[in-house]
Amino acid sequence: MIYGQATDQLDWTRDTLRLTGTETELLPALDRGVALWKVAQRSFIVRHRRSPAEEALSNTDARMTVHAGR
Repeated sequence: MIYGQATDQLDWTRDTLRLTGTETELLPALDRGVALWKVAQRSFIVRHRRSPAEEALSNTDARMTVHAGR
């Protein structure tokens, strides 16, 4: 599973994971919660859908925020 990548990370990701040109081009355009899945020699674009309870348990964005005064 490969989620969206910044353009400056594409060469490394392509080379390390042996992606095709098409797969590599898709990565910067993937929305949040959408990933490229590589299964054997096949590729899939998959949207990760969560229930409200799952979202509350797995939402890590709040932990990525710097809080002033802490």
